[in-house]
Amino acid sequence: MSTPPHGTKSFTKKHLARVERERRQKKILVISTIFVVALIVLVIGYGLLDQYVFRETRTVATVNGENIRMKDFFNDIRYTRYLLIQRYNSTEQLLQLFASDPTFSQQINSQLEQIASQLSPDYKEIIANQVLDQKIDTLIIEQEANARGITVSEAEQNEAFNAAFGYYPDGTPTATITSQPILTPTYSKDILKIVTLTPTYTPFPTLTPTELLPTATLDPNITPEPTATEYTLDGFQTQVKDYLDLIKETGYSEKDIRALIKAEVLRDRVFKAITGDVPVEEEQVWARHILVATEEEANTVLDRLNQGDDFAALAAEFSQDTSNKDRGGDLGWFRTGDMVPEFELVAYGLEPGEISKPVKTEFGYHIIQVIAHETRPLTQTQLDDAKQAVFDEWLTTARNGDGVQRFDNWQEFIPTEPSLQSQSQ
Repeated sequence: MSTPPHGTKSFTKKHLARVERERRQKKILVISTIFVVALIVLVIGYGLLDQYVFRETRTVATVNGENIRMKDFFNDIRYTRYLLIQRYNSTEQLLQLFASDPTFSQQINSQLEQIASQLSPDYKEIIANQVLDQKIDTLIIEQEANARGITVSEAEQNEAFNAAFGYYPDGTPTATITSQPILTPTYSKDILKIVTLTPTYTPFPTLTPTELLPTATLDPNITPEPTATEYTLDGFQTQVKDYLDLIKETGYSEKDIRALIKAEVLRDRVFKAITGDVPVEEEQVWARHILVATEEEANTVLDRLNQGDDFAALAAEFSQDTSNKDRGGDLGWFRTGDMVPEFELVAYGLEPGEISKPVKTEFGYHIIQVIAHETRPLTQTQLDDAKQAVFDEWLTTARNGDGVQRFDNWQEFIPTEPSLQSQSQ
């Protein structure tokens, strides 16, 4: 048997096995370390992807199958906050102008406090819900426009975009003159049998539908020319660029601004379509009343009326309604919804000249006499209110319908930027 050379270490099988075991352990340790590091990187990467990619693609609401993404929703919140900050700044400048007026300054400070509270973290969920309502409404209106074939052409979008920045390349449009119904002091024989005209009392006049303010008289051979604008194309483009730079931190781009403006045009057109059948006239009642505190007093007034006493004189003597007691208790013309329900129900049921029994409302006891019923054209304000009520009812019904779903996967991530502090720096 040969022996190893002098100075050479002899490895036994036991020694070799230990070396192999240590090699395998190191290999396992390296692999485990790589796996742990890879897992950590994966977790961090997923967190970053979730925060900057996946989260923004989440759906916060659906409207009849169409999704509202979290990214667009949050950008709208940021832009809303930006607009609030601009309103705060302009209000603050107004305060500096009227600092010497204590009353006005107090009102302006109150407005500033209100805006600041809206921008506070405590208010962020309220703003977010308001913005989400607006986005849902916009999508509902867009879908309704598609269903009705209502569109906005590219040229119309550009025109609306230009107008939003005060740029009118073809000249500033001339305001449209509209005619309005006016009241004229004409009284029928039936009305004059009920009310008595005196030097100190003239009741509310009737209105004949044909009596309108004269419209502007224009020469049919002359086409009105728009007023020239001094706003140049370069100035317009500069203003747009400057504005887009200001709102960049909100995530808004020119495309988003154009989408907002298009949505406003669509809303206006859908509004007109929804409210096109709203009546421009309605039955109204002209009445007068005597208001007292107790039923006993009301019966006393009623007894004296039945004995032939003058209604206007009794109103001046007994009525607690100081706004009209010296006008014979005259309430003028009113529409459905103008009076409390108990009063209105009785008034609409009375014939001209008829006097009611005591009518109890939250204000006391009324003795009502109807002077006339008449179908009357609505004023522009009344017509606008009636149309708005119809549109709001339609939109609320659609918003609360089964086709609209909201999710609560966004509430812990609501953006609070921009802030007043960041904008003032």
